Amino acid sequence: MGWLGWPPDVVLNANIAHLHLAIAGKIDFVKKTNPWGSAGEEPEPPVANSEQAARDIMAWARRNKSKKGRGKKR
Repeated sequence: MGWLGWPPDVVLNANIAHLHLAIAGKIDFVKKTNPWGSAGEEPEPPVANSEQAARDIMAWARRNKSKKGRGKKR
């Protein structure tokens, strides 16, 4: 089962239930880590008011300010 990264001896010694769980887990992992999302996802609801939007922007700015200078120096 190359997709799971399991060697042949492990696959041959595993029972069907374990194989089904492993495949379901791998599919769930791929869906959750897909950077482009999936067709079934619903977009986030819009911000309810301007005060909440201001708080969100300030939080975003604080997070990005703390990341400044962590990259490569040129």
